[in-house]
Amino acid sequence: MASRVDETCVFCAGKRVSRCEYSGFIWRKLLGMVNVYRDSQCWDQELQWLMGWHGKGQFQTLLMKLGLCATVYYVWQARNNQMHGKESRESLVVLRHIVGMVADRVRGCKRLKKTKLDWEIFLMWNISLNVFCN
Repeated sequence: MASRVDETCVFCAGKRVSRCEYSGFIWRKLLGMVNVYRDSQCWDQELQWLMGWHGKGQFQTLLMKLGLCATVYYVWQARNNQMHGKESRESLVVLRHIVGMVADRVRGCKRLKKTKLDWEIFLMWNISLNVFCN
């Protein structure tokens, strides 16, 4: 016998979790930080879009991949904390955790080629110049 999964969002109280305003806000901000501006959809549609998306630079693509993974992880962590009576986190706090984790991962990368777009994105993420080749 299959169990039913409750799709009610713990952040939005009543909306479906795939259309959560809390995680949608975080995702839109993260997209803006990699110079991607679009209306975010439900998560199924976002994942479909991402599968066909190709970044305009190596750095942009890397940040998008890391950003997606970090977003899923930190939003899920915030959800679990709220469900189990632990501290609730504002979306901006979760976004700061995501940005920090992604920036730390990028700092550990081997040298990346520097393009104009990558440079603009780099400034938004406050990542050291030494990750780029000259």
